[in-house]
Amino acid sequence: MNRRDALCTITGIAGTALLARPLAAMAQQAEPVTGAKLTMMQYKKFTLLGGTFAKQTSQVALTQATNPKVRQFAQFEFDEQTVVAQVLTNLADPPPMPLDSGHAATLKELQAQSGHAFDVAYVKGQIAGHQELLSIQQGYLAARPTDIDSEHAAMFARMSIMMHLTMLADIQTMLSA
Repeated sequence: MNRRDALCTITGIAGTALLARPLAAMAQQAEPVTGAKLTMMQYKKFTLLGGTFAKQTSQVALTQATNPKVRQFAQFEFDEQTVVAQVLTNLADPPPMPLDSGHAATLKELQAQSGHAFDVAYVKGQIAGHQELLSIQQGYLAARPTDIDSEHAAMFARMSIMMHLTMLADIQTMLSA
């Protein structure tokens, strides 16, 4: 897959709704520190981890969400995270990043929810996950990356994440009404 085509795809997905070390080795690193400047490898690792979590929780939401707007967001997020992983790994079918214990526990808790409580928990989790992903993009961009492709990916991702946070806030407000 051509990276520029994939970046355009990310932008298109963001508009409608809104990571080269082995993945298993990258997954063993600690969580990102908020506000920290990240290396390219850290950036890819943390973005892939957050993306895998967003994709897996969204996959659950596609079957368990009861609100149509929540299901719609889940489909956008699932599709977007597929493309982000393709761009950052340069693989057509990248394997999911192994979740750390915190993300795995949150996923398990979410799977136990149903109905309106599921919708509320999914949106709340997506807001927290997107805030984490935004911090990762900002941390990488603050490090003044020299790899132009990954810098552009982080710029596009940052824009998309900010749009998603706005959408999620609107959905959260709708669900609390």
